[in-house]
Order: sequence, then C-alpha cells, then structure tokens
Amino acid sequence: MRPALPLLLAALATLPVGCVVPMPIEPEPIEQNLPPFYFIDAVTPPFNLLVEFNPELDQSIEFRTGPIGDPNPEDRIFYRWFVNYQPSGRPPITDPGPPEGLPLSELTAGSIDLRLEPCAGNTFNDGDLHTIEVVIADRPFVADDDESPTPNQTVPSGAYKRRLVWFMRFDRSDCP
Repeated sequence: MRPALPLLLAALATLPVGCVVPMPIEPEPIEQNLPPFYFIDAVTPPFNLLVEFNPELDQSIEFRTGPIGDPNPEDRIFYRWFVNYQPSGRPPITDPGPPEGLPLSELTAGSIDLRLEPCAGNTFNDGDLHTIEVVIADRPFVADDDESPTPNQTVPSGAYKRRLVWFMRFDRSDCP
C-alpha cells in the first residue's frame, strides 16, 4: 500500500486548489474641505503697504479683494468687513455680507469690495492709524460665546477662513 501514497499525493496536487479572495471594496472618497483663496496681485490697495488717505484729495476709498475662489465648487463664500477691529468686547461689523453667502460663480470674476468715506459718520476714531479687515469664510459665521478670541469672526469646526488686513493712515482733522 505504500506505493499508492505517492500516487494519491500526485493526484491531489493536480486538483485545483485555492481560496476565494473577494475583490477589495473601494471606500467612498471622503470630500475634504479646503480653504478659500484669493490672488495677492489682485488685492487693491495692496495690503502689504501702508495706505495713505488724504481727505483733501479724495472723498472715499475702496478696498477690493479681487477674485475669490475655493477648491470645493459647492461652497458658498461668507464675509464680514471690520474697521479698527478689536477682539475685546463685541467689535461692530462694518459690512456683514449676505447671510446666505455668495456662490463662487459671483466671485471668481468679481470681488468683495468695501467703499468707505472716512470723513462721514463715526466709523473712524480719532487716531491716525486704522485697520480695515475682511474675513472670508467657506461656512456661515457662528454666534460667539463670551470666551471667543475673535468675536464676530468665529466659523464652525471644519470651516476655513482667510483674513486680509490693510493699515490706513488718516487724520480726521484734515476733513472738510
């Protein structure tokens, strides 16, 4: 019976042997939220220089972000403008932007602008150096709690925001 054992082993070796391995299940891609962006060369006036405003020459000044984009095409853009933003207390919002945000199609060729008349109203304090700031977000701003480090600029978890800040020199005593 011993010679039959090698024959049996040889016969078994010729049988199809294997295990069934299922195809890997590809996970659904998780869409990652990416931050909005702007083009530094399109921002006017340039925000890396001190802006001098002379009320004897001009009545108003306009700040423009240039085109705004976002890698996530379904995102809407939300923004808020501030003049002389101070994180302490509840800084007033100069322009809150539309509460429903703006579709990207309106911003890829356009701009988020703020036109100011520094001599009109009480927007500017008596100091001669002022900050003009826009906060651009890809989600709606949320209500702040009392501990917020940046009141009126808070966005939900997972959202992104960008800030553009200009420094403007303006002496209110030069107003007509």
